[in-house]
Amino acid sequence: MNLSISHYFVFILCTLSIVTSYAAEFNDNYVEYGHTKDTATDLNKGFLIRGSHQFKNTVIVTGGYRVTDNDVSYERKLYEFGVGKNIPMNDKSDITLKASTHYFNGEYTPPSLSTEKTTANFNSISVGARGLLTKTTRASVGYTSQISCGSGMDDNFLTLQVVRDLTKNFHLVAEAVELTNNDKISRLNILLRHSF
Repeated sequence: MNLSISHYFVFILCTLSIVTSYAAEFNDNYVEYGHTKDTATDLNKGFLIRGSHQFKNTVIVTGGYRVTDNDVSYERKLYEFGVGKNIPMNDKSDITLKASTHYFNGEYTPPSLSTEKTTANFNSISVGARGLLTKTTRASVGYTSQISCGSGMDDNFLTLQVVRDLTKNFHLVAEAVELTNNDKISRLNILLRHSF
């Protein structure tokens, strides 16, 4: 993981430890939104919004939208739709499973030239685990395999996420992602989650 991302993530976790306490539990009905940043050479940064809804404690449906740009006029948009299932191990931990489909749209607009557009579709399969660390804190770790469907976007990545309760229905989310492609990109997401 990129060093600066690691230090920033540790700082966020230390800050979370002083927040007022509320009882923690798993809740897969939420919307979350906030800042996203990559550590690629052109340093993509932007906005991320995601949502999740669980149907009667069974199947979970998810969706997301991420838009980033950089200093070389390249805007990336990524849409995600998924279906998942959580398998309880005990009252404090779950195994998490999810299959998703993604749509990527990139636009590069160099100065005084016409816009170049790139689109791609790909799928992913994720497996992970999550647990209750304290009465106010939950953590999860996951591994995702990305299948390009001929788009050339094959990849695998690891995700570490910590969720800290601010109130009963609002939570702070810190998420670090390590992509294992040739660029060795690390990603940091800082989000506000609203559960319902």
